[in-house]
Amino acid sequence: MTAPLHDLTLLLSVCGSGLGDLFLYAGLGKLSAPREFARSLLLVPHLPHRLARPVGWLIPLLELTAGSLMVVGSRYGKVLILLLLVLFSGVALLAHRRQQAVPCNCFGVGEGENLSPRTVARNAALAVIAAATLVLPKPQQAAFIIMVYGLGACLLFLIINAAMRNRREFVKSFGVLS
Repeated sequence: MTAPLHDLTLLLSVCGSGLGDLFLYAGLGKLSAPREFARSLLLVPHLPHRLARPVGWLIPLLELTAGSLMVVGSRYGKVLILLLLVLFSGVALLAHRRQQAVPCNCFGVGEGENLSPRTVARNAALAVIAAATLVLPKPQQAAFIIMVYGLGACLLFLIINAAMRNRREFVKSFGVLS
């Protein structure tokens, strides 16, 4: 493998691991508020109301599975992430076409943003990363480093997420607020 190609595959592997972290973060965000997420699914076009709760559990579990597999470099994770991005984009386009305000909840519950063409554009950019990691060869000598980076970044996301969900208590712990 030539040096530029090796550098590109290494960069894409790190980006792919980051994408896996993003899906882990999204899945954990939804699982932290399962009722709210299921309630938001009631607004999704063509989703029967009786399926909102099971789908509300299935989506974050699929995101966690895809993210975990992506972090360790599995092809299954890459394919699952691509499929989820296509599904999410289809729902966003359908909601936009019907002019329905469906909460995004892409990275957890309560973001305040609705599904839109912007959601589809972001998903397309993420899908390019996932697809590129499928096509280009994986740099074998860096696989362990990439996996450690991915798991470390996931841990950092979890810490930041916990802190941001409870900002006031977090700031109080440093004695800034009384």
